[in-house]
Amino acid sequence: MEFGRPTIGVRFREIQKMTQALAGIGIQFEAKNPVTHMMTDKNAGTLRDDILDEKILSAIVEFKTRIEKVPDVLRRVEEVSGTLDTVVSVGVSTRCGKDGESALDEVLATVGFDFVRGKTNLGLGRVQSAS
Repeated sequence: MEFGRPTIGVRFREIQKMTQALAGIGIQFEAKNPVTHMMTDKNAGTLRDDILDEKILSAIVEFKTRIEKVPDVLRRVEEVSGTLDTVVSVGVSTRCGKDGESALDEVLATVGFDFVRGKTNLGLGRVQSAS
């Protein structure tokens, strides 16, 4: 999820409110994400004290969860985001079947989240081998 964009910005203190709330329901923060690197306790979603009042343009927090936990995660995001002094954008990803279907579609609809498929990685830029 992304905090602060467009042009509103966000303080790390606001991000921590969300990361702590999500940590409480058992998500796994992405180890290679810059925000995760600033956590002093990844299991609790706690960020370093010395950065909490710093304001930045935007930040993305990435995490994984099992599909059966998605409704709880989205409800928590909706609940906490209403208390934050910034904007929050949620992006979800999953593997799709050959016809574009996924188990996530039904989960999002059930929880009341509309979605638009907006990103497809095509693998461009790879060096093609000579045949």
